[in-house]
Amino acid sequence: MTNLHLLRNTLFNVRIGQVILDSHLAKLFKIETENLNKSMKRNIERFPKEFCFVLTNDEYSLLLFQIGIAKRKGGRTNLPYAYTEQAVAMISSMLHSKEAIGMSIAIINAFVKMRHFIIQNKDVHQALNNINNTLSEHSKKKIIYFLSLIKRKSYYQKINHLVPIKQF
Repeated sequence: MTNLHLLRNTLFNVRIGQVILDSHLAKLFKIETENLNKSMKRNIERFPKEFCFVLTNDEYSLLLFQIGIAKRKGGRTNLPYAYTEQAVAMISSMLHSKEAIGMSIAIINAFVKMRHFIIQNKDVHQALNNINNTLSEHSKKKIIYFLSLIKRKSYYQKINHLVPIKQF
C-alpha cells in the first residue's frame, strides 16, 4: 500500500486550516494513538496551540458527520487532537526510524498538495466556504441533535436485542 493511498481522506479543514487527526497520524506511524499524544505532551514546548489542539464536541461531531464515521462502542472516550503540518514536522524530529521519517515526509507532502489544490481551485473552495459560513448555528445544532438521535436509537436497539420483548 502506497503512502499516498494511506493518506487519502486523512487531511481535513478544521478551524485554522488543514489538520490530521491523532488516530490517523498514529496509524500512519504504526503506533498507538495514546502513545502519540503522550509523546506530544512530554514535548509540549514543541507544540503550541496553533500546531496542535483538541477538537471541540461540535467540531468532532460535524467532522464525523462529514466523513461518515459512526461512533462505535469501545471507541474514543476523549476528543481527538488535531495536528497541523507544523506539528507533523515536530513529530518527525522526535521519531528516528527510517520508516517514520519517510512517513513524515509523505504526510508533509500531502499537506503541500492539498494547499496547492485549494489554491488552484480557489473559486470552488471559496464557494464551499460561503456555503459553510451560511450554515446557521441552528442548522449545526440540528445536525448534532440528529447524530444524538442516531446514537440513542442504536443504544435502544442493542437493549432490545438483549432483553427480548414478548409478543402477544
